[in-house]
Amino acid sequence: MFKRIIKKIIKLLNLMIKEKTPPPLKDESGISLNELISDFDKIPLENNTIVFIHSGFKSLGKVNGGAQTIVDALIKSFIEKRNITIAMPSFTIYGTMKETLVNKNTFDVRNTKTVFKEIPLTFQQYPGIERSIHPTHSVTALGPKAKWLVSSHHTCGSTFGKGSPLGKLLDHKSYILGLGTRLGTVTFYHVLEDMEPNFQFRVYTEDSPFDSTCIDHQGKHIKSKVYAHDGSISPVRIDRRNGGWLRDIYTAILEKNAGLQWFHVGKAKTWVCDSDKLYKEQKRLSFSGLSIYSTEVDVANYISKTLTNTNKSENG
Repeated sequence: MFKRIIKKIIKLLNLMIKEKTPPPLKDESGISLNELISDFDKIPLENNTIVFIHSGFKSLGKVNGGAQTIVDALIKSFIEKRNITIAMPSFTIYGTMKETLVNKNTFDVRNTKTVFKEIPLTFQQYPGIERSIHPTHSVTALGPKAKWLVSSHHTCGSTFGKGSPLGKLLDHKSYILGLGTRLGTVTFYHVLEDMEPNFQFRVYTEDSPFDSTCIDHQGKHIKSKVYAHDGSISPVRIDRRNGGWLRDIYTAILEKNAGLQWFHVGKAKTWVCDSDKLYKEQKRLSFSGLSIYSTEVDVANYISKTLTNTNKSENG
C-alpha cells in the first residue's frame, strides 16, 4: 500500500517539476544576408552570363528580412560581384493559360503583379527592374543584359521561342537555377516546344491563338495573338503531383549528361544547369522517346529501346 502511495507522490512531484520547468529556448536566429551571399558565391556561374531563377521561399528556412534579404543577396553575389544578369518568372496566369486569355485580363507591364509571391514578387518591385510584355508569361530581369533579354517578347510571335526571354537564353551563355525547387516546374522545358517545328506533342489548344491586349511602359495598348497551353495536357506533364518518378529520372539523366550540379543555399537544396546543355539533352531525350509528357509505358519502351541499342553496340 505504502509503495503505491510513494509512487503516486513521486509521479505528482515529477509532474509539478515538469510544469515549473520552462521549455528550452528556441533558436530564433535566422539566416543572415552575409550567409546567403556566401552560399550564392559558391555556385560556380561564369561572369557576364545570365541566370534564370525558379525559387521555393520556404525551403530556405528562416531568413532574417525575408524575401528582400534573399533578393539583396542575389544582387550582391551575382550582379555586383560577377556582372551576371538575373531573370525570374513574373507570370500572370489566373487559372489556366486559356482562361486568362479568354477572360481578357489586360496585362499592364508597369503594375500588374505576378501571381508568384515572396522572391519573384519582391524582385519585380526592385528599383530598375526590366520586364517583358506578355499577357501570361512575362519575365523580369536585372543586370547588364536585362533590357536585351526582355525587349522583344511581345513582338517575337511566341511565348518561349526565338526572341522570347527564355528563348534568348540559348543566344547567350546562361544557366537555369532552382533555388529550393525540384526539376518539375522548369519553364525552360517549353522552349523546345516552340523552337522545334517537329516537336512530337500537341501542347497548345486547337482553338489557339487568342487575341490579347497588353499595356506597355508608355501606356500604349499593344495587341497580339497568343497560343495557349492545353490544360488537358498538364495532368500528364513532369510537374504533375504523381510525377516524382519522372522527375527523378530526368534529374539523374541531367546530372550525368548535362552537368547539373547541386548546392546548398540556406537550408535549401539548389540545382544549377547550363541552359544550352539542358536544351540539347532534353531534345535528345524527347526525340528518343522520353519527354516531360512521358507515361510509365513510354518510359518502359524508352528503357527497352536503350538497352537494345546498347547490346547491339557491345556486340558489334
